[in-house]
Amino acid sequence: MIDEVEVRRDLAQAAQALDQAVAFLASYDAAQAALLGMAPGWDSPLTTAVRDGRLAVERVAAYVRALTGEAPAGEPVNGARLNGSAVRPLVLMSHGDPGE
Repeated sequence: MIDEVEVRRDLAQAAQALDQAVAFLASYDAAQAALLGMAPGWDSPLTTAVRDGRLAVERVAAYVRALTGEAPAGEPVNGARLNGSAVRPLVLMSHGDPGE
């Protein structure tokens, strides 16, 4: 079984780490663009990849919210979809595995 508390904690930690990386890379990219005479707002491929990772974490968080019933019955949370199908509320455990 999946422990909802651990999943939410891990998602929050991943989101925080990616937010910090995006902030660092934004200042790094701005300095690099100024140094090379590039237009402001230039993003490195790494910055783009980290932002994409942050969006992926948000999608996973939306799936977890839908699976734990934070969406109305039968309705996906914020359009959450998995393999083209709407994510429906299911029950996850709130705390530890009963076999622990």
